[in-house]
Amino acid sequence: MARKPHEFKITEVPGDKYKSLKEAWKAVLPALAQILADEVRLMLREGSIVNVHGEIVSPEMVPEAEKRAAELMAAEVGMP
Repeated sequence: MARKPHEFKITEVPGDKYKSLKEAWKAVLPALAQILADEVRLMLREGSIVNVHGEIVSPEMVPEAEKRAAELMAAEVGMP
């Protein structure tokens, strides 16, 4: 007979700086967003990713992204 795994209970414990996990996330979110934005800008500068008509893609995907953008523009003006 297989052993039943031990069940764990997670309890939120207030800290000295933040009273809850939600409060801690709210405090750190702006800094995390800035770090992510800086990383994306760096990747764009290095050419690791490219912006094709507002879509961030891998450089290898540029022909496909260009085709999708052309199809979307054609659809907007009612062309087949």
